[in-house]
Amino acid sequence: MLFRSLAEKNLVHPDGGEDFKVVLRYVQSHRQPGDVWYIYYGAKYQFAYYSELYKVPRDNVQIGADCGRDTLCYAADLQPLRDHSRAWIFLSHILIGKDWDEERILRDQLDAIGLRLDVCRTAGARAYLYDLSQRQKLILSK
Repeated sequence: MLFRSLAEKNLVHPDGGEDFKVVLRYVQSHRQPGDVWYIYYGAKYQFAYYSELYKVPRDNVQIGADCGRDTLCYAADLQPLRDHSRAWIFLSHILIGKDWDEERILRDQLDAIGLRLDVCRTAGARAYLYDLSQRQKLILSK
């Protein structure tokens, strides 16, 4: 099927968009004193806009580096979050390629160093809550 215009294409196959504000509101309603926030680099502009709009405090916020597929870069970027019992990880504009998914790479890094406590998923946006206060070990039994 050939579309004559972008508007026609979106009518037939609408873009779900990235509902970052829903994720932000969820975290705001569940935040506790001492929480730290990590903003995936793809979400930094949405965070800047909505944090201003909703008067979100910007203390304890870290904007993530553009790590691409580099797992060592993510490991280094997440290092400042260690020892925090409540770290919120915000994602949107997530890059996914043929053989990689930055959300999966980041989530795998976090699962290796902490315990996932909560998640809020919307169309194209996510917020994960992790306890990174101690290394969690996964024990598998057969």
